[in-house]
Amino acid sequence: MNKLIKELVIFLVLVILLAFWIHQDLFSEPMARWELLMAGADGATLTHPFIYAFIVYVAIGIVRLTISAISNFWELSKRAKKK
Repeated sequence: MNKLIKELVIFLVLVILLAFWIHQDLFSEPMARWELLMAGADGATLTHPFIYAFIVYVAIGIVRLTISAISNFWELSKRAKKK
């Protein structure tokens, strides 16, 4: 359960960071950006932030898994050398 909460927090942080990075007017006019999102301006829907964040989350997940696999491989090779 803790791992699920950790991953959800990572995903939500990604949503927020990507939103502020892509839409820098959120700093100056957050309500105007919200109204554009609700109006569906430029074909945007309420789901598009989550779709983009999911794509970035998967890319980061692949990097995390690769690093974890390499780390586990090194740890196993160190143990094998000690025996």
